[in-house]
Amino acid sequence: MTPLETPAPASSPTPAPAPTSTPTPSPSPAPAGPKKKALLCFHGTGAKGSIFHVQMARICYQLGDTFEFIFLEGPRQCGPGPGVLPMFAGQEPYHGWFGGHDVSIDDSIREINAAVRRGLEKWKKGRMRKRNGDGNLDHNHDQNHDRVGDDKGLNGVGGKDMNGEVGGKNSNGVNGDVNGGVNGGVNGGGDDLDLDLDIVGGIGFSEGGLALILMLWLQQEQQQQQEQEQELQLQLQQQKQQQQEQHQHQPQPQQQQQEQYQQEEHQQEEHQQQEHQQEEHQQEEHQQQEHQQQEHQQQEHQQREREQEQQQHHQENQHQRQLSLPPLPFKFKFAVISCCFFPREASVWMNMRAQLRAQSQAQAQVKTVSSAITGTNLVASTPPGTDTTTHSLSPSTDTGTSIPTSATPSHSLSPSTVIPTSKGTNLPTALIDIPTLHIHGNRDFCLGRARQLVRNHYRPQMATVVQVDTSHHMPTRKEDVAEVVRQIRRLASGSGSVSAE
Repeated sequence: MTPLETPAPASSPTPAPAPTSTPTPSPSPAPAGPKKKALLCFHGTGAKGSIFHVQMARICYQLGDTFEFIFLEGPRQCGPGPGVLPMFAGQEPYHGWFGGHDVSIDDSIREINAAVRRGLEKWKKGRMRKRNGDGNLDHNHDQNHDRVGDDKGLNGVGGKDMNGEVGGKNSNGVNGDVNGGVNGGVNGGGDDLDLDLDIVGGIGFSEGGLALILMLWLQQEQQQQQEQEQELQLQLQQQKQQQQEQHQHQPQPQQQQQEQYQQEEHQQEEHQQQEHQQEEHQQEEHQQQEHQQQEHQQQEHQQREREQEQQQHHQENQHQRQLSLPPLPFKFKFAVISCCFFPREASVWMNMRAQLRAQSQAQAQVKTVSSAITGTNLVASTPPGTDTTTHSLSPSTDTGTSIPTSATPSHSLSPSTVIPTSKGTNLPTALIDIPTLHIHGNRDFCLGRARQLVRNHYRPQMATVVQVDTSHHMPTRKEDVAEVVRQIRRLASGSGSVSAE
């Protein structure tokens, strides 16, 4: 022991204090990143979502870092469509988007709308099962999470077959079950389980392109209808406010009666000989009061009539529109249409809808102003040249191998039907205001119809046309695919769907 060390006195050992448990703060959750963007994919007639997945493989692979692709199923079963056989033989059932002549376009849109909702629900359920570790997924119904890692071996290029095996029974390497899924990852791996996507656009091929076009028009129509109803509601509120202000400035009946009584007493004191005349004057004043009360009641009645007219107008407009569909939980900001099968009936239907909406809007404005001034009711009338018949679309039956001998499909309208057009008349034409990329195959039998769609129903600034060297199928040549991908990225960036790189 050194001199500086002093032995500690003997004592009972002091127990060490119990360690205080300090709660460890749980790490704050990482900030959620931006939602991944998604595109809805509408296959052609006589195909299905998983087949269109294969046909879209090259485009999906190059855009996989930006978009998730959700492949939908048409609402109706049908036979195989153009280009489906023999490559996708045995992949029944095949699906289409439209019925025959007995199914109106309005009913077809309802079916398409329901098919979109079902497709989103199935896609979400498939993702939930995959997140929960269920490896036995039904790739036929949840084909969107099938991954395409190598676009070789797809669209008729040799390599892996549809089951991921090297080789295959034929030189094209496509002998496999498309429902079994494809290996790889369109979007960079199978760990991306984001269930909360931001759907920003759609891709439609052939009849699926027509279905997408009608969905674009429905979205635009619903938005315009909502804006119109908001404007009319604002006008109605302004009328109510003006009426209340006028009513406040009018003298109250009780006040008038009290003044009249005082005047009568004064006149009776000074002019007893004029009692008879005073009684007559009192009756006149009383009639005036009743007249003012009647005017007040009439104003209230007119206000109620205006509100009833507003409701009746809304109901009439709903009846004219025939579509009472709730808006989808997303909005298409841009679209891609390839080899669109655009029949004459669709053009007639869209123009008719545009004219009815313009007529309804004009009548609503005139009714609001006129009823506020005179209370006059206006009778609705159909503008000249408006076709109010019920139109239907039949499934495409073209072969897709060459230009048919008859360019007229199985669609038909009454000979008396007039196609509404803005040329030479004051009637509006349906114009889509959503940026759209139109892919035209230079050997496609639908090329003329696809061009009519762009020419008649798009403003020049809203339509981008890319012509590729192909017949009636999605682009497959390397340079064509690269140009389509470049244009899709440009549209997505220009519409604010994705940030510019």
